[in-house]
Amino acid sequence: MSTTDDSDGVMSYKDKENGKTFVSEDNGASWMSEEDYNNSHPAINYEWWTYDEYKEWLEQEKKTLQEMADEHAIAETSEGSFEWTQEMTDQYIAEYEQTLEDIKNGLLVSKSVNGDDECMTTFNPNWVGSTTD
Repeated sequence: MSTTDDSDGVMSYKDKENGKTFVSEDNGASWMSEEDYNNSHPAINYEWWTYDEYKEWLEQEKKTLQEMADEHAIAETSEGSFEWTQEMTDQYIAEYEQTLEDIKNGLLVSKSVNGDDECMTTFNPNWVGSTTD
């Protein structure tokens, strides 16, 4: 039997006799099949921007934000309403341009998480380290 400890209370082992993997969420007090564990903890589905897609989106967003500033658009939020300003447009465009540069440099930026395009996450492959024995 080989055991993996994920150090957050989740452990797994592979039964050498039948080849099945079992998982514990309570540091080994109880065990379930890997299939049952995966069914109760579905994988998150990310849709990532490509550089070209984000660049195209950004060009359109620049036009939209500039129109809002030029028209002195009123934006509504849960905290009230406010007038959209040129300073806000400049700030958002600068942030979006930085995101585009980050994508160019390998950062993964999600379009959606599990189909929700209001949720965003990022991942940098350089954040994952490797160890050698």
